[in-house]
Amino acid sequence: MTSGPILTAEQIAQLRNDTDSGTENFLSGYADISSDISSAIQAGASLDAATSYWYSRAPAVNNAASDSPAKYFIRDVTEYGERLDGKTTGNTQAISDRIAQNVIRTTITAGYILTLPQLLGQDIDGAIGIYGLTIGGWGGSFYYWNERPVLADETAQPSIGAQITAALPAGQDFDGGGQYDKFIAVNAAALADQLHSLGGTYAAILNTAEAVFGVGAEVPNSIGLQIAQRAADIVAGAPIVGNADQIDDYAYDGSGWYSVILIYADFGIVAQPVQ
Repeated sequence: MTSGPILTAEQIAQLRNDTDSGTENFLSGYADISSDISSAIQAGASLDAATSYWYSRAPAVNNAASDSPAKYFIRDVTEYGERLDGKTTGNTQAISDRIAQNVIRTTITAGYILTLPQLLGQDIDGAIGIYGLTIGGWGGSFYYWNERPVLADETAQPSIGAQITAALPAGQDFDGGGQYDKFIAVNAAALADQLHSLGGTYAAILNTAEAVFGVGAEVPNSIGLQIAQRAADIVAGAPIVGNADQIDDYAYDGSGWYSVILIYADFGIVAQPVQ
């Protein structure tokens, strides 16, 4: 596994001291790592864009006082994932802190900047390994669909998308133990919450499009469309998992079936009768 830039003894010592060996002050730890990355790049080292993006977003997601749309979206996904799995909710800060602890401790021990596969492994270990979430309800799945997390023992897992869709050939939905419908449901529910909180205005949605839809998010467009369609159903009052009046791309309004078409340009929904 390719590592990121090597840290100096002084940088490691500062990270250790500022976080009490990775046990507290995680925002300070993230700030130290960000500074170390900047210093390494100025000295001629390189870091891939996806890894840089993770580090740029991590502090806001971890900061309880942050009003970052990305923070709300990821934490909302996590809450819905826990709810569907029957887990304890209301602990997203503790989960985020555990992920930060994993990343900072491993960085101190390894002596270099972790790259994205390693970061995702630490992220998954905190959310899934410690708190028992499942991959379909993990907050990073939408953004890192194609990535293969590398665990602490250097084992590379299948891609996030492959893990989520693994049960589809067997026809397993959420109730049958599959992760795909859960993934659609929790991301759609989080998106619906964003739409509600933004008042549904076009300008407001555009202002937070990066967090809601994820500029550079790896989830395929066809799956993103399913999420958006499910979110529209939820905004209209449907439950987040399944809807007796919604079959594939068709909805029943009491008098007839309609084809539901998403208009991306306006982030709006229009319905057309089935011909």
